[in-house]
Amino acid sequence: MGFGAERPTDLYLRIRLGMDPDGALIESWEAMVTAMQVGSAMFAAAGNTEGSVECRIDHKVRTIPAVGPQYFAHPGSWLTAFWHAIVCRDQQRMHQLCSFSLDRLRASEVTIDEFQYHWVDTLQTYGPNVPVSSRS
Repeated sequence: MGFGAERPTDLYLRIRLGMDPDGALIESWEAMVTAMQVGSAMFAAAGNTEGSVECRIDHKVRTIPAVGPQYFAHPGSWLTAFWHAIVCRDQQRMHQLCSFSLDRLRASEVTIDEFQYHWVDTLQTYGPNVPVSSRS
């Protein structure tokens, strides 16, 4: 899951959508939801340094150990996780991701273009403040 590597759930989602470009099949939707759940669980675990977090992934509640700042919790992964939450219209996950601080993203120590931090900051500031019902 290092920088540049794809999580298996994201790869599976891409394969599903390659076979079902309209996303009309339930399997495509479930692949999107699972990718969203795994992405948000990664940041829930990286956002805590002690204990564990409980996250629903693929129809089951799973206990994941808290790991604190990690290499995988960088802006690119955050943007993917946030995009999945938007597509799934999961405002709770959007809010949870928006509470993950830029300082924690920087703690991943991944070398990445600075503009990505600015883009994350913009989305964290404005993204979740618009109710889903008012979006087109």
